[in-house]
Amino acid sequence: MDSTAYEEGIDDQSKIARLLEEVAELKSEISFKKGKRKVRR
Repeated sequence: MDSTAYEEGIDDQSKIARLLEEVAELKSEISFKKGKRKVRR
């Protein structure tokens, strides 16, 4: 199981680092999906 920012007992600095990593992954996923989308006119 992957570590998440929501684990009990994890320090704030680790939570923030994990959340920033998750945000970066989601942004990458969004840009990838936008690039695959075809523009209809």
